[in-house]
Amino acid sequence: MWALVLGGLALAARAMQHFPWSQVWGALAGASPGWIAVSTVLAVLSLLAKGGGWHVLMTGGRAAGLRESERAHMLGAAAMTLTVSVGAEAVRVGAVVPRLGVPVGRAVAAAAWSRIAETISLVLLLLPAALLTMPPDFQHLRLPAAALSVVAMVVVALLLAPGLRRRLLLPALLRKFPERWRERVGEVASVGGGRPMSEALALAMLNWLLQWGSYDAGMLAVGIHVPLAASLAVIVAVNLGGIFHLTPGNVGVLQAGTVLVLGAFGVAAADALAAGLVLQAVQTLPPILIGVALVGRPWKVLREFGSGDGDGDASNSGPVGVV
Repeated sequence: MWALVLGGLALAARAMQHFPWSQVWGALAGASPGWIAVSTVLAVLSLLAKGGGWHVLMTGGRAAGLRESERAHMLGAAAMTLTVSVGAEAVRVGAVVPRLGVPVGRAVAAAAWSRIAETISLVLLLLPAALLTMPPDFQHLRLPAAALSVVAMVVVALLLAPGLRRRLLLPALLRKFPERWRERVGEVASVGGGRPMSEALALAMLNWLLQWGSYDAGMLAVGIHVPLAASLAVIVAVNLGGIFHLTPGNVGVLQAGTVLVLGAFGVAAADALAAGLVLQAVQTLPPILIGVALVGRPWKVLREFGSGDGDGDASNSGPVGVV
């Protein structure tokens, strides 16, 4: 096993030696500050949309406390660039519980449902993507993408139909769990439905549209002019590749996805890698800087969830119902 790993690393190092790095640095040196600024603004707005989706699920749609939820989400986003996803979720849940007064169970359930909403929304975007201009290598993906979008529409209909959820889906779900777990499972399931879920889905879709614009602007920053389908395909590839978030900020995954996808659209590897590096900076530096501004010191971003910033007790693990 280790021999295979070391052999793969040796081959990668050999390939990197012959990579046209001078072209990469040249593309970065000539990058457009204006397009980078546009990409950055859109990326930050997408984070706010994500935080808003988490908030409406966590509070049942209340507007009160949105600022605290966004603060906690930004800290979680900063931690995501420095650690793995579990640590980032701990940061944002631990930061919001003492400030917003929401039980830990509710915050965790809302975080899980917000991820589900984001996944569904991304799959829904595959339908219009299937109608956009695609390179020959991606033509065979049109039908599966459209089929997945239809499945996502059915899931949305099931989630947002209160009578169907209450009378059919929830009882069927609860029967699959031991009786001692059913009350808690029912409380968690209740978070992901009704009007809060519809608002979370809308905000999740807004997040992806903003990300789409951010990725496209990042590519334009280094002079890459490709169809809109290319930037969306990069988003899908990066999110699929980073589903387990094995590296902080998906470093490496983002660059690999960008090079592989843009290569299918006829973009040179050096230019694609330059775009990946720009997007990495746009996606990771703003959350870190915002997180540092919120807590005052860089290392406190990762300590935030442990102390609750001194404003309350983060150990509250009561029921997931809205307080």
